[in-house]
Amino acid sequence: MLLPKIKFIQVSSGRDLEFDLISHYTSILGMKSAEGKTWFYNYVRSEITNGSVKVESDLPYVFADTLNIDRVLETNERSIILVDELTLNKTSNMVNAYNLSNHLIVSISRTLPFNVTSPLQGLYTVKEKAGWFVCSRLNDLELARPDYKYDVVITEACDERSENELLKQWRPDLTIISANGNIKIPGTINKVSKMFPNKNILVLMDLFNIGQQYQVLVHVQRNSPNVKFYNYGCFEEMLFKSKFIGGNSSCEGALDFSTLEKYYENALEEFTNGTPYQYVHKKPLSGCYLSEYSDCYIKCDKYCTGKFKNIVGENSCLLKEKIQAMNIF
Repeated sequence: MLLPKIKFIQVSSGRDLEFDLISHYTSILGMKSAEGKTWFYNYVRSEITNGSVKVESDLPYVFADTLNIDRVLETNERSIILVDELTLNKTSNMVNAYNLSNHLIVSISRTLPFNVTSPLQGLYTVKEKAGWFVCSRLNDLELARPDYKYDVVITEACDERSENELLKQWRPDLTIISANGNIKIPGTINKVSKMFPNKNILVLMDLFNIGQQYQVLVHVQRNSPNVKFYNYGCFEEMLFKSKFIGGNSSCEGALDFSTLEKYYENALEEFTNGTPYQYVHKKPLSGCYLSEYSDCYIKCDKYCTGKFKNIVGENSCLLKEKIQAMNIF
């Protein structure tokens, strides 16, 4: 699937800013000056009106505010809706309408909005430079490299669910602690870092849903330099794309879901439905994921050796070090 893009072009200089829209929500941190007197949102909106900035977009686009957001969300043709934080904050009771709409929401604000979420790859920052702007993806969160060594794992999933259940089965050598949800991860990191000040910690959370938490997590990580985040979008994406499941997806229809995690939940459930390795979100994993020789192996076409390696990937830091070095299970 070709991802839609939107590009802002300064007519006088030809300089441009281009954003890939990889999910339902994209968040741009931007302001014209260091003092924040003029937001990037206000600048491009006014300059487009007077012709100083033009837009190239793969989809129709519209600037929305509290006066027209209701009408815009009700339109049938998919559009890119650009909103500022004032509009998002004053319409927080409309989050469900945002989620269910056919449109792609681009938030341009001074802080990341807390009532919608964006994937890590959908977070941008914009800064003024020489009369125009430069943009880059936010990259202050430190992700674990394949050779990262650690003794403690924090999972977003609750006990005995998803990645927590999988790791407790395959990596009993690790201390595995559940945060019981995305919103509790910062507090759990603070608590666990104090419990294990001399041990490295790996955090497994859905980077597809990090927008609300990003700035808090960056701050927490700076205070806990022994913490790294596992580099994956979500548990369901890892399973679906693994050698074990072998799901193929062009991501067609991914933008119809409010988050990429929900897309992969749906794709994985549909792909495995009716099989011994059927996956159901928020339910315990099938025994097929948890043992080399599960009870279903005779009738299961996913019977294999090296199953955990096939699930997480041969270059994953979730594997034991000796497994990576020997390239066997």
